[in-house]
Amino acid sequence: VLSRTSGTHDPERIEVLLKEVGLEESADRPVKGYSMGMKQRLAIAAALLEDPDLVLLDEPTNGLDPAGIQEMRGFIRGLAEEHEKTVFICSHLLYEVEQVCDQVAIINKGEIVQQGMVQDLLTAEQTALRLLVTPQHRAIELLQDELKVKTDQKWLTTTAPPQRVPELVKLLVEHDVQVHQVVQKQQSLEEYFMAVTQQEVDND
Repeated sequence: VLSRTSGTHDPERIEVLLKEVGLEESADRPVKGYSMGMKQRLAIAAALLEDPDLVLLDEPTNGLDPAGIQEMRGFIRGLAEEHEKTVFICSHLLYEVEQVCDQVAIINKGEIVQQGMVQDLLTAEQTALRLLVTPQHRAIELLQDELKVKTDQKWLTTTAPPQRVPELVKLLVEHDVQVHQVVQKQQSLEEYFMAVTQQEVDND
C-alpha cells in the first residue's frame, strides 16, 4: 500500500527489501499480527522504498531479540558501506550506537554538547586502569598525589589519559614497585555520555 500511494510501486524492490529486513516469509501476513520487532523491520523497509540517500532511523533495534539486533546492526552498516547512504540514528541505547555508528552527537537539554568520531571521543579522555603491583602501599603513595586510586585485596584501580599509562608504569618501576599486570579498559559511549552531561550540570 505504501509503495502504491507514493507512486513508486516496484514488486521486485519490495521483495528485496523484505528479504533484507528478514520479513520475506511473513510478507503475506496481516501487519496487525506482527510483533513489535517485526513492525520495526517493516518500518525500515518502508523508509527505503524510494531508495533515499539519507535515512533517518529512530530506535531501530527497539523490540528486537539479540539475534535480530545483531542482524540489524549488519543491515545498517550495509546501508552506509555497500549502498553508500547516510544513516542518522536517534537512540537512547548507547551501546548499540557505539557498535554501529562512525560519528556521534550528544544532545543534552536540546543542545549538542559534544560531537565527533566515536573512536576519537572514547580515546581522547580517560581510560580505566587496573594495576596488579607489589607493594601496593608504595604504588598508592606514588600515584595518589595526582590520581584518585582505589584498592581491593589484589588490584589498584584508577583513571588516566591513555597516553600517560607508560609514564605511570615507568614511575612505579623506577621506585622499586613490581608491576605484574596492567589492564586498560576504554570507557564506553554510555560512560562518556554520563561524564559529558554531568559536566554540563556542574557548569550550570
